[in-house]
Amino acid sequence: MYFLPPNTKVIENLIENYESGRITLYYGNSSSGKTTCCFLASLCAKDHKVVYVDTEKGFSSERIKQLYDGDINKLLENIFLIQPKSFKEQHETILKLKKLCENDKIKLIIVDTIGNHYRTFKKNNLKEANSMLVEQMATLVRIARDLDKIVIVSNQVVANLENKNSFTTVGGKPVYNLCKDIIKLKRSDDDIRTAKLMKKKLESKNTSYYKLNKEIRFEIKEKGLFRI
Repeated sequence: MYFLPPNTKVIENLIENYESGRITLYYGNSSSGKTTCCFLASLCAKDHKVVYVDTEKGFSSERIKQLYDGDINKLLENIFLIQPKSFKEQHETILKLKKLCENDKIKLIIVDTIGNHYRTFKKNNLKEANSMLVEQMATLVRIARDLDKIVIVSNQVVANLENKNSFTTVGGKPVYNLCKDIIKLKRSDDDIRTAKLMKKKLESKNTSYYKLNKEIRFEIKEKGLFRI
């Protein structure tokens, strides 16, 4: 087991560190900070190899340069960027990751976002889309558990059918249930952003640090996430 820092006090105050062997999920509405959290996590590429699966073509070397004070060229050299153009291509990519991640130098796998292509594909292929999504998540679980990697997944949201005033992660329970750490990000109409710890599955009985439903207000600045 090993740990990597979120590189922002906002997330550190919720989960402390990312842990190998488990999936951390960020889900939230548009512009809530999901990709910024992924970018901040990827700064560990200064010392390790990172696989970044970008389904929205949102990866920005310029934005990472703003977040990082060191040698940006060396950092980017350690990030293996994959940009699948469809849900089937995403599926093939994730299934092949297990072999790629046998490389000991790879410490972090980021999928940003897992539900982007799924939403389009499921319109005409709901059963197949759900089956593929479950297989993708199961593969990421095996990568984290069997190869002792840190996996971070971000996801979009849909209206909660049980409570129309709230939202849940795209893909529902197959995504939610397979992640051990879950943080809900939200951007309100008045541009206030919050990060809320929804789930923290502990391997020990020491629960004093983690408080479920703990919520932190924050803003996004050039250098990252900052508590307000």
